[in-house]
Amino acid sequence: MSLVFTRGTAHLVGGNALVGVKCVGSRNGTCSGTVTLTVRGHKRKAPFSVVGGSTQSLVIPVASPGGAAVRGVAVARTVQAAGEYARSSGVLHFR
Repeated sequence: MSLVFTRGTAHLVGGNALVGVKCVGSRNGTCSGTVTLTVRGHKRKAPFSVVGGSTQSLVIPVASPGGAAVRGVAVARTVQAAGEYARSSGVLHFR
């Protein structure tokens, strides 16, 4: 099971980024873990739980002083059955 980012953009709504993700793996399973979004050196974490094979938008706070950011780096850590983590990452451009 692994969480992947569905597109290279995230929509900004207020002080939050809406990030599209998909859980890749068995439809009987669930992707769960945390997403860390780094914007201008500030890290924000959000937990997730997405059913296998489905897509969802995660809400991650991004408000930080110093004006509007144009992009951030997202890293998902998905818990595996053996207790390890699957890691995926991507650069997200904010709109």
